Amino acid sequence: MKDSKTLVVILDGIENILKAGHEVDQVDKVACAIEECNGLDKIEKLQNHENDVVYNKAYAIIEKYFSGEEVSVWIL
Repeated sequence: MKDSKTLVVILDGIENILKAGHEVDQVDKVACAIEECNGLDKIEKLQNHENDVVYNKAYAIIEKYFSGEEVSVWIL
């Protein structure tokens, strides 16, 4: 998607969801859900976006919520 304004709103929403997950000590579950639907791959691709605001938001989300230890998904 090329519309930078829409991407910024979406990234803000994702960041708010992750922040809410962090506040209730469920950020790992939220991050896992994002990874399961290939959201992380899409956020990573936005680090190559031509708009600096989109790039910076994508980078900040990955650094804050996805740069630590990998989250394991257990299927029973």
